[in-house]
Amino acid sequence: MKMKKIFFLFVVFLISIEPFAFSVENYSNALHILKIGYLKDGALMLKKLSMDSSYPLNDYAAYKLAQLYQEKGLLKNAEEEYLNVVNSTKDSILVGKALIKIAEIKLMQNDIKDAAYYFDEAIKKSLVDAQKEYSRYKAGICYEKLGDIDLARETYSQLIICHPFSENVIKAKRRLKLLGLKQREPTSAEIFERAEKFFENGDYSSAAVNYKMILDKYKNSQFATKSLLKLGICYYKSGFSSSAAKLFDSAKIIFPEALYYQGQALLQGGNIKEAILQFSRVSEFFPDSEFAAEVQLKIADYYNKSGYEDVAKKLYSSIIQNYPKSSAAIDTYWRKGFSKYKKESFDEAYNIFSQASEVMKSSKKTASCLFWQAKCAQKMGMKEVANQLFEKVAKEYPNSYYGFRSAQILNMDLPPLGRGNFYVANFEYNLSDNIHWIKFCELFNARLYDLAFEEVQYYYSICKTPQEKEKARAALATVLASMNEYQKAIRFVERNFEFDNMSKEDIDINR
Repeated sequence: MKMKKIFFLFVVFLISIEPFAFSVENYSNALHILKIGYLKDGALMLKKLSMDSSYPLNDYAAYKLAQLYQEKGLLKNAEEEYLNVVNSTKDSILVGKALIKIAEIKLMQNDIKDAAYYFDEAIKKSLVDAQKEYSRYKAGICYEKLGDIDLARETYSQLIICHPFSENVIKAKRRLKLLGLKQREPTSAEIFERAEKFFENGDYSSAAVNYKMILDKYKNSQFATKSLLKLGICYYKSGFSSSAAKLFDSAKIIFPEALYYQGQALLQGGNIKEAILQFSRVSEFFPDSEFAAEVQLKIADYYNKSGYEDVAKKLYSSIIQNYPKSSAAIDTYWRKGFSKYKKESFDEAYNIFSQASEVMKSSKKTASCLFWQAKCAQKMGMKEVANQLFEKVAKEYPNSYYGFRSAQILNMDLPPLGRGNFYVANFEYNLSDNIHWIKFCELFNARLYDLAFEEVQYYYSICKTPQEKEKARAALATVLASMNEYQKAIRFVERNFEFDNMSKEDIDINR
């Protein structure tokens, strides 16, 4: 009996101190306070956080507060908070969510006109496809109720054209049928936008269908030339090298991108001399293009393999001199270094790999150069230096092939994840970083994985550099692993491995 009484008093004590255990004001603690039933305390903390412009998740706090008001039926307060989110944040994900919520509140109040307005605003301001297609469908229904059938048809048509795989497309088609209307024909701009989405997502066959549609229906449009170019690239990326080469040749498009992919297609089809000719044209006519360094490297490799080593050496030197920050430059360094390594000139190889890793500090190939620099150090008996380099590769490039191999060499304890290993990265940010990356870091650290995943998924979609993409993939994998989605996480980890352009010698680390 005495023990029961003590236990009861202990529980009462814990309950009494529960809110104070989360006295640090942050979004995670506010959510926890709400979860354990202290609605007033949680709401007050959210309100404070939402008004603190220096807090990275202040807009999330405002959004959650609005949700809380909405759940309690305080629709006016909810609408005000959602509007605060719309007016104060640059986060397009939250802006879209908030606008949709306001529109839904207006629908609940039977204010159809305002609901249509806010759904339309969500379409304009959101950059998230799922939000856009939902808003288009709902806006269409609103326009129907308002009697504006033309606008309803237009909105449903936009949904069908711009979001062909949305579950709302079937509903939109059904609505049009009930109205006795047909979907309008898509414009060249809409088809091109749709094609670009397919292309960016790697669905080259669907992209090709849409690019071809532009060429068939709108051959004089402003998108025709670009569509022709992209159609050729789709053929090349789908493995139809001869079709791609023929298309580029017949099109006579003098763009560096067209010449580059024509060369790639010819190379893929085994027509090496013609490929080199196209690459030479890129190098000659477009020396400042993004493809110039890479094509020069391909030409140098061709001469090197053909026995013209002096010509190749000059071209390799030219790449390092003219394009020092390019991936082609670091590839050139790597080739030189590995050539010296195979000839057992370990000191020269060590210096070359060192130069390369200094020139390109965040390239995917940097991990390779650091790794082989470590191997050279091993061969020269510099065990401590080698271990330091292996450790650097393992820590700075944890999701790369060489990161994992370095960790294995050092017997570093990486937690197992399915068929591979998974290194839980430490995600940090600077205030100058992209807002979605900042929010991902904050949400991930707060263990709000669903929201963190949403932010980093959007961040990944807007990444412009390979380094950013790699960072985002590592983040996506980490969140998925944290959510116990191990198989999905493995896919992201494996996509960070560098097997694509490795030679047999490159992979053979036991040499």
